[in-house]
Amino acid sequence: MTDLCFQLKGSVLTTVVLELHHFTEMEFRRQLEQKIEQAPQLLEQSPIVFNLDKYIGDPADIDPVALVQLCRELGLQPLGFRSCPALNGAIRNSGLAVLPASSVRGTPFAEGSSSTNSAGTSRTARDTEAGSGKQQAARVPGKLVTQPVRSGQQIYARDSDLIIMSQVSEGAEVLADGNIHVYGPLRGRALAGVQGDITARIFCHSLEAELLSVAGNFVLSEDMPEQLWQKPAQAWLDDDMLRVEPL
Repeated sequence: MTDLCFQLKGSVLTTVVLELHHFTEMEFRRQLEQKIEQAPQLLEQSPIVFNLDKYIGDPADIDPVALVQLCRELGLQPLGFRSCPALNGAIRNSGLAVLPASSVRGTPFAEGSSSTNSAGTSRTARDTEAGSGKQQAARVPGKLVTQPVRSGQQIYARDSDLIIMSQVSEGAEVLADGNIHVYGPLRGRALAGVQGDITARIFCHSLEAELLSVAGNFVLSEDMPEQLWQKPAQAWLDDDMLRVEPL
């Protein structure tokens, strides 16, 4: 019997969604360079998906090849485009994928402790009908983790809450379709409601996170309230804004 050369498996992939509103090369480059300077740990060498469903003007005027090349010059790794049937042929010619539209809700970048989604966190294989008012899928019992989550590890609680009894180290990533509870220092990334559940929350006993995200809306460490650093805190969506407040 011949050994299999490969196996195909589904996965949860953290990507950045760039929601394009309009495009002029010089201004786009300037603003993207600024975003990378603000969040290098999130954006440098990050996989990126272009979303054009809120583009102002005629998307046919966009040159996908030029857009992709510009992002690559700045260190991003484009994967594909969403929501632009008029450009499907040109997109395929660029070598990228044409992806289905996502309904994960987003918010524009804002300074301070509000959420960020001009480049929003997404799940390419897990996007669902978020914020549509439809009932979320039935949850299973929460996933319990009793050991520290080490740097480089990713823990995902599918269709459930995630409960971590120890610390989440810097460089680790914890994800859940429901809520996330961390009964120790949260130093890595925590992403709740990754299927789009806007009611999900993140709770931690010591806020030291690199990134918090609920249903694709995220806030970085530098934008979290200083008075909550290393204190018990929670994060949730309030009218499309990601709030980080005392627990």
